[in-house]
Amino acid sequence: DYYWNTVKGLMEEEYQRFRRLNTFTMPGKYHLYLCPCPLYSVIWDSRFGTSIDPTRGTIFTLYTPDINTAWPMVITQSAILRNYGYAPAFLTEGFASYLSFALYDMKKFREQGKAQPITDFIATREYMAADPILADRTSATFVRYLIEQYQVPSFLDLYKRADDLNLGTAIEETYGKPLADLEREWEMYLDTITFKPAQARYYGSQAEAMREYDIMRDYAHLMLSLVATREDSLAALALVIRADFSVGDYASAARLQSLMISSDSSRGDLRMTRAAYRMMNGEYDSALADLQEAQRLDSTDVLATFNLALYNRNKGEVARARALLTNVILDPAAAGAAIESRVMLADILALSDDDAYRSEAVTYYEEVVSDLERVIGQETGNPLPTQYMWLGAAYLGLADLPRARQSLDMTLFLESRAFYVGYTELLLGKVADLEGRHAEAREHYGRVLAQPSADYHQQEARKYLETPFRQ
Repeated sequence: DYYWNTVKGLMEEEYQRFRRLNTFTMPGKYHLYLCPCPLYSVIWDSRFGTSIDPTRGTIFTLYTPDINTAWPMVITQSAILRNYGYAPAFLTEGFASYLSFALYDMKKFREQGKAQPITDFIATREYMAADPILADRTSATFVRYLIEQYQVPSFLDLYKRADDLNLGTAIEETYGKPLADLEREWEMYLDTITFKPAQARYYGSQAEAMREYDIMRDYAHLMLSLVATREDSLAALALVIRADFSVGDYASAARLQSLMISSDSSRGDLRMTRAAYRMMNGEYDSALADLQEAQRLDSTDVLATFNLALYNRNKGEVARARALLTNVILDPAAAGAAIESRVMLADILALSDDDAYRSEAVTYYEEVVSDLERVIGQETGNPLPTQYMWLGAAYLGLADLPRARQSLDMTLFLESRAFYVGYTELLLGKVADLEGRHAEAREHYGRVLAQPSADYHQQEARKYLETPFRQ
């Protein structure tokens, strides 16, 4: 249920856009189910991991951290079948994807030499057996061409007369041309179509909302290649940088952040952000230079102070890190880093031989637990996945291992961005070590190293692979 409002909003937005192209008359609601695994009682389309029953208005999709099939075309396809009845999958699925960004994907297929002739997909049996992504993009772009060139009424006429056995003939009779001629027109359409920055931004943001960060990154780079104004350029850079961070390409994020800095060198927060990416990538010296410049530009930026503390902790300067984190916590403007600062400071204090410091660490952990349990327990709005992560870190500090594991497992269920997944796996490794299960801990540390986690998280993971973590 956590992401339900996001999915519901996307579905409703796309349905309303699609509805304006049509004259849907069938009443009733659509029932969309987000399933954590394929249900045995449902007949699934194994190509896309979906099940659509237009007579009942029910749609089943898979929605997990590893797979997401709840894309808007499931609702548009259900509406098509419900209002217009059955037609070959080439038409129903192609029409359902009319508003997708299939044109961009299909142009790439053609550039890569992967496109196939339309005739390879006309027969329903061949269409269903083909590569599902290529088949979908082919049908979507061909249907879009027919609609844009010959208008919706002609397409609906084709839809009504076509069946699984006569689709090729029905296309030729509807449009009065051989299929080969229409295919050549479609290919020219694909070769000459151009895109606008707003299109790439829209679909990139849609992919981000659906947590499809590789797709988001692809569309964001497209937007960056299309921009002509400073405003569009900055928006494109922001989208690409978020995508780079999400997939764990911190070097690219830092490099593009440099372009953001060149657009306004007076902003310290831009340098602070680049410093954060550089530390994630193991570039500590250049990160320090950024942080010092960020503080020179804005001495009141508590996030810069927090990251400077992180730098010092990573370099083993724990006394300096402790002093900086204490300043952040005492700063009334530090709301944005209050939780992280308390956890990091408590982790440092907990390693001290001084009983007073260790007692102070417990206090900070308890404050984090109290604050986050209150936020998570509120009935309005969703807590952030990272709030479960920090809650798990605090419970780990308090040696409440069952609650720590529960919170961290919840984080992995909700979060898929590389940085946070890596840190969560590191924390779960520590939990397993404290439970006396070093073999399991090694699996978690191995996952930290196997994916694009932050450099400093990988350093910790390597440390504890052989020597179990102890508090």
